[in-house]
Amino acid sequence: MHVLIGGARVEFWRTSQVKEKFMADFPYTSVAGKLKTFLDKIPETGVPAKLTQQELAARGFKSTNDRTILSVLKALALVGTEGSPTAHWQSYRDRSTNRALLAQLIRTAYADLFAVYPDADRKSDADIRNFMSSKTKAGERAILYMVQTFKALAGMADFGAAPVEVASQEAGPSGANVAQRHVPSKGGMPQVHVNLQIHLTDMDDEKKIDAVFRSMAEHIFGKEREA
Repeated sequence: MHVLIGGARVEFWRTSQVKEKFMADFPYTSVAGKLKTFLDKIPETGVPAKLTQQELAARGFKSTNDRTILSVLKALALVGTEGSPTAHWQSYRDRSTNRALLAQLIRTAYADLFAVYPDADRKSDADIRNFMSSKTKAGERAILYMVQTFKALAGMADFGAAPVEVASQEAGPSGANVAQRHVPSKGGMPQVHVNLQIHLTDMDDEKKIDAVFRSMAEHIFGKEREA
């Protein structure tokens, strides 16, 4: 659907159209051969606050095409949507387990592919290309880059290694990604974390606010209401 807002033509997509247009595509870079060089540098260099074009250049990736590496890192959840390294980036610095970690991240990023081919990392270029071309409306060159990107990543990963503990990623208050680990309680039962959100408006008076918190104290913390 298209509408005019302030003389500008604005296009709106239905949910089904958005999924069809964007969610079927696979991450790719036009410089797949440089992925290994980039990933090999992660254990050797510090963790940047944000992976910007300037940071890429500082790491030796100065061409315009090198910037396409960032989209692959985001797809692997090594970098968050805002460009900040995630807990996975920190974990990848461990050379003893990073190839196994990469395999897990690849399986997640390419879940549809591995659902069809559990041994996708060993499939031929033609098999991967046929699968991807059936899932995307991208052109031939983009599909070629998708295949090259997947094969380059798979070639660096250890799919036969024991699973590595992977921290879940959750956006923090500033949009940065933080790790959450589920730690068993002392009694052996898993802890339950409740995220309670209270929405108050400027129209709510102090008595109403006090009543909300007294009710919380009674029902959540087991404290009796004060007389």
